[in-house]
Amino acid sequence: MISNELALAYWYRAAEVEIGYKIPTNDINYLMQVLYTARKTSGDESLERLSLIKAKDSVWIVDQEKFDAIRQAKEGDGESV
Repeated sequence: MISNELALAYWYRAAEVEIGYKIPTNDINYLMQVLYTARKTSGDESLERLSLIKAKDSVWIVDQEKFDAIRQAKEGDGESV
């Protein structure tokens, strides 16, 4: 189990990095629930630009806009990142 404070620290860490922050876990659904709850109860609207993405054994907190731009570039839409 992780505390609300630790979950919120993950959000802030992800906000500081270029694209995203990986959090390893063996219970993806639990971690996502705790992360969403921490973000909601924080009241910090700046965290709304970040999203959660499930991976095989982890959850990523990503800047959705930057993540989408990279994905589009990799798909070959002609834009550079």
